[in-house]
Amino acid sequence: MNIYWNLVNLAIAGYGIWSASNLATEITTDSQFTDDRRKLENFLWLNVGLDVAYLVAGWTLLQRGERRAAFDDGSRWSGFGPSLLVQGAFLLAFDVSLLVLTKQSPQPLSIALLPRADGVESLLRWAF
Repeated sequence: MNIYWNLVNLAIAGYGIWSASNLATEITTDSQFTDDRRKLENFLWLNVGLDVAYLVAGWTLLQRGERRAAFDDGSRWSGFGPSLLVQGAFLLAFDVSLLVLTKQSPQPLSIALLPRADGVESLLRWAF
């Protein structure tokens, strides 16, 4: 199950890298920076809500697997539950930490994709 979730993560990250490479890398005005920061905060709050949904779904599957173990092999449900719990917990910690950094830092988050001979290098810089 973890392999499938990692494939989903890879697809999301690939789309993010592809869409980020099509964006301008410089913010030109304060109002554009403020607008972009507000959009990022709203997006992170949405992600926090989805992360909580992951945790609830994982807990539900884990409990269902334990109840079904008396009737049949509940190992499938019990396996999916911890997988979603791990995924949701990591994503929740990641999104909350980005949200805290976004609210505390007066400087923008800088993401750059640099072409290299053997591929693309990503650079994440947070100015404090």
